[in-house]
Amino acid sequence: MKIFGENYGALELNLKLNYESKKILVLGSPGAGKTFFSNDLSKKIGIETIHLDDYYWLEGWKHLNADEWKNLLIMLMERDSYIMDGNYIESLDLRIGYVDTIIYIDCSLLSSIKGIINRHVKNVVNKEKELPKNVMNGRDIRLTEKGIVSFILYVVKYYRVHRNDVLKKIQSIQGKNIYVIKNYRQMRFWDK
Repeated sequence: MKIFGENYGALELNLKLNYESKKILVLGSPGAGKTFFSNDLSKKIGIETIHLDDYYWLEGWKHLNADEWKNLLIMLMERDSYIMDGNYIESLDLRIGYVDTIIYIDCSLLSSIKGIINRHVKNVVNKEKELPKNVMNGRDIRLTEKGIVSFILYVVKYYRVHRNDVLKKIQSIQGKNIYVIKNYRQMRFWDK
């Protein structure tokens, strides 16, 4: 596993992502910047981004059942190339099997909460919402005070329950390119 900034240069990582990686999985806490990073990386290396939230969530914040979700994931992952962003812990093992590169955005809990609050403010103020495509026209429960508080509590739970498990899992993987990005500044390595 390569931790960006620790004996691993931006140029080397940039070249690997440009020329070697065709199926990339981007993981990290909600609010860590997975979508921001994935969209920018997509523009840089010319590979389509698959935002899992756009496929998992249905109108009214309903979601696919487990079998439908697994079948859809397999169909998406059989593409020749993609950048896939999203956690969905229950399908992580399946997705790891299909990719050649895993990027984990490991910013602090405070940074993730700040990202959630910034997204919340944008969604309240702007006409263009940062929501899954199937719920764009529906009422976003996350835009309410109760919704933002419960989502922040979910982020705290991710850090307490899932973060270390995900990091241990990806550290044990052999035969794949694995990178950990520690902060927002490092997400913009290709602009330097």
